[in-house]
Amino acid sequence: MTIIECVNEKTALNLNPFQVFVFLNQKTKGFENRLRLLANRQRSFHFVFIDDDTRSHIQAHLPETMDFQLYMMVMNSDIVARVMPRKAGDYRYLTEVLPDGDDWGAIEMAVQEVTRKLRNEQYLSKTNIIRRYFQYGNNSFVDFLNDVYQGDLQKVVNMSSYYTHMCRTNDVRRAEEFAYRFYRRLNEEQLSTINQMMKETLDYSSEEDSLLILDDFIHYQSEEQTDGEHHITKPTFKIVISPQDRKPSEAEGRYAITIVTDKDEQHNLVFTHRGAKMIYLLTLLCQTKIGGLPTNYFKTDASLMIIGKIYDKLYGVGGMEWAKKLGEKVHLITMYRTHASESIKEDEWMGQSMAYWSDFENIKVTIWHRKVELRSIRLPKVNIIIQDNPLDEEPLSALVRRMPPLETLFGIRNQKAIVFLKEINKNLALATASQMRGFDEDEYDSPYYLE
Repeated sequence: MTIIECVNEKTALNLNPFQVFVFLNQKTKGFENRLRLLANRQRSFHFVFIDDDTRSHIQAHLPETMDFQLYMMVMNSDIVARVMPRKAGDYRYLTEVLPDGDDWGAIEMAVQEVTRKLRNEQYLSKTNIIRRYFQYGNNSFVDFLNDVYQGDLQKVVNMSSYYTHMCRTNDVRRAEEFAYRFYRRLNEEQLSTINQMMKETLDYSSEEDSLLILDDFIHYQSEEQTDGEHHITKPTFKIVISPQDRKPSEAEGRYAITIVTDKDEQHNLVFTHRGAKMIYLLTLLCQTKIGGLPTNYFKTDASLMIIGKIYDKLYGVGGMEWAKKLGEKVHLITMYRTHASESIKEDEWMGQSMAYWSDFENIKVTIWHRKVELRSIRLPKVNIIIQDNPLDEEPLSALVRRMPPLETLFGIRNQKAIVFLKEINKNLALATASQMRGFDEDEYDSPYYLE
């Protein structure tokens, strides 16, 4: 078993860390039924069986967009999985070469060792993400905490104090007990919300996209050999936002979001929830102006006013109420985004490649030496077209032009929670500090995000 890290994000494979890929080759084909039975007993992962002997079509020459070491490790392996990242931009992969011969016991032991290692990494990742949320700040997480503890964040401060005591006295291992106690507090709906929030933070692909990405990777061929069968083709369509010509349903609203192919085939995207369509529409509009949708657009008066007007154009009334609701409960953006993504993936008309380009991704931009995360879709912004209603006094494109720039979004804070976050952050800093260097409470400096 080997773990390889890809330090260049541009050449990394954004696979889903809950998948374990098994190549059915000359070595594993004879054990296929046993491997599938073993996979069915696993709850932490989804085993994906790929009928391919990758060793038989290894390419000697690769473009700069592919990591040569990663390619060779994957192509010469029997099992491949992405290790659960501990923070955004962490790209590690586990590869396994199964034992030769007819000894099923040895193969079974190797597979179980793979899943054991991956489960441990899942646990460490979850612990680390919770710690980073507390220590480095996250708007959605702060609002989520307010919901979970019904405004009583002193309970979270008490948890962090207990965690500090444990770490400083070596009672337990690091932050694990802290995360465990936090998770015990959550109900099923809250667990689903925090897991989706972590997925968005870590920005790993859906299982459908993950399989498409790996399939594209292992079937790379030179330009002379490419037949397109296993490749993510460049987008040959546009997304057009236009007024509805017919009476819309409640979920559709007054504007259609339409796929228009280069062959002039047209297909309207359908969303089952108002919030899902609104978030998707807002993401498209923000992408044409500033590259994507920032969370803090729900935290400033100027942007809230624009969001409210866009909502009213889509659904008639209720725009400001909806915008303010998401400003108070930012983690709902994650839920609506998940619903929108599911609608894209379940649309059979689109096919894998078109759905891939229409789905969400997170991008990071630097403004004033600070990282800002934007929600966008993979389709280039030049492929997003806004068609206005000629009868509108204030057309949709005019509202987009009035969206505030990213530079105006700094300094927006949840002041209700800031005092508690300072205490929590201080406890975590004290707990993780090295006692060998004589760290003292008086030396603690509050991080910039709490200033």
